[in-house]
Amino acid sequence: MASEDKGPERLVRSYQELLDLLRRDNVMHQPNLAAGEVLIPTQRGQLDSVLMMRWQTEESVLQFVQPLAFEIPAERMQAMAVALSRLNPALAISGFELSYERRRVVFRTTLPLMPRGGLLPGEIQMYFRITVKTAADFLPTLSRVAAGQSSPDTIVADATRDLEAVERGAQKPPDVLGTY
Repeated sequence: MASEDKGPERLVRSYQELLDLLRRDNVMHQPNLAAGEVLIPTQRGQLDSVLMMRWQTEESVLQFVQPLAFEIPAERMQAMAVALSRLNPALAISGFELSYERRRVVFRTTLPLMPRGGLLPGEIQMYFRITVKTAADFLPTLSRVAAGQSSPDTIVADATRDLEAVERGAQKPPDVLGTY
């Protein structure tokens, strides 16, 4: 329940309101007004990249797209496709995608604006964190597949082992840039 001072949180209902929220929360960002996109620098563990938020009015969604910062050699593209097809079903929130044209992996989450016609600021903040954290958590495992140092057949076991190492504190990632 919101305090009497603040009142209830208002829904973010437009790209402009999304920009207003980011400014209010002092999140470093670069808007692309023509495309309805916002670029936000992200850094967590080995992840040092730029997340793109895309407000899509016609489709009535807000997308969060976090590229993983490695290029896949052409001869490893099939192995990466197999790895992602095995990994995605094992995730609570799946969203790893392979761009064949760019030879890159991204993690994408999408929030529908309907039925309410908008999103609560807390929802936007939470999906920002989920998107960055998931990309960062799986970056070491997926980069080994891209480099030919790991088999796509063992991706789930390898990822589990990597995540357990992080949980034990062996590789504690730093906070994400910005306030989200």
